[in-house]
Amino acid sequence: MILLIGLAALLVAIGFALEICYILLLTVAALFYHEPKTISSRPKSARFVILVPAHNESLTLPTLLGPLKALKASPASPPPVLIVIADNCTDNTAEIARAAGIIVYERHDLSAKGKGYALEWAIQKLEADFPDYNAIAIIDADTLPDTNFLNEAENALNRGAQVIQGRYDVLNPFENQRTTMQYVAFALSNHLRPLGRMTLQLSDWLRGNGMVISREVLEKLPWQAYGLVEDMEYTSKLVQNNYKVTYAPKAIVYGQAPATAEQATSQRLRWEGGRGQQARRDVPPLLKQALAKRNFILLDRAMDLLIPPFTLLIMLTSLVASFNVLAALLLKTKILKRAAAISLASLAGLVAYVVGGLLIARVPARTFLLLLDAPFYLLWKARVYLRLLSKRAPTEWVRTARNPIKE
Repeated sequence: MILLIGLAALLVAIGFALEICYILLLTVAALFYHEPKTISSRPKSARFVILVPAHNESLTLPTLLGPLKALKASPASPPPVLIVIADNCTDNTAEIARAAGIIVYERHDLSAKGKGYALEWAIQKLEADFPDYNAIAIIDADTLPDTNFLNEAENALNRGAQVIQGRYDVLNPFENQRTTMQYVAFALSNHLRPLGRMTLQLSDWLRGNGMVISREVLEKLPWQAYGLVEDMEYTSKLVQNNYKVTYAPKAIVYGQAPATAEQATSQRLRWEGGRGQQARRDVPPLLKQALAKRNFILLDRAMDLLIPPFTLLIMLTSLVASFNVLAALLLKTKILKRAAAISLASLAGLVAYVVGGLLIARVPARTFLLLLDAPFYLLWKARVYLRLLSKRAPTEWVRTARNPIKE
């Protein structure tokens, strides 16, 4: 019995150690990231359509529209077409957009609720309305884009990218404990790991905001992703069809982090509940194809879905380490001592990942001081995961409540 406990503990410890070694590999690779070379020949012009999915966004949309209208690609490119998708709105979202001179696609279909359905519907309309468009950019309504976003996206297209994910950063990083922790998570998962993947010539993953998809890709692989995390769903389809997502770190969008417990809980239930559902659907076929084709891009996508969200990874690794250390002290078997040693090394690896990753991401110095609040944030996240375990996660797309954007 003791031998079985020890063997199980060792296997679990090794499993977590492998995941942590993987994210450390991406961290080291990020150190060697180099900016792609500038295209020396005359770049091609692109006709962009910017889609803004919006469901009852009257609080945030007015602040976005000015920066949205200021977006430009290269001087050779025509002005982008700006479209707000007023999706099942019951407020004056559509009127606000029209008053600002923005095209509005108004959709009412309660049988197909959610961002994924709204995007599919709008993209299909583009074929007739704007037959000369080259690429779409998707920017959320609670977001402020950097002025160079479109120009950086066009540069990536001219370098051969077909699907692009810009840097998705936090608009209000130091508003409170929750927004700071999301800023830390975004710096690590939305910036550091993608830099590592680009160095290793792997594929980034779409994050639903600040993403650009060429018309050629959409014609060959239409947008048909409707789940809680439609961006992850479409990413898996892309890599399974031999398309890579290119990370463009200078194409930045700043999204609003939920500031209240209610907002943050709603978002996390959708994101992490949806991530778990998507992992169960996608990991088996991804692993099967990766092994059959010896394809590291598919393997990386499966690994990314298998690795728990970072706070959950910290909590689980800490629990496993605590159990293994206690068991090793009480039972004093060699196998449990090895499991304890591996678990403690994994915790050290997580510390190295956070500290090293944030240094590579060049976050402000005050971020490290605010990490002292992390234990309280972990307690709140533990409650979120308990709700997920109790099967109270949303089963369909649910919009997170907004606050007015503070520029």
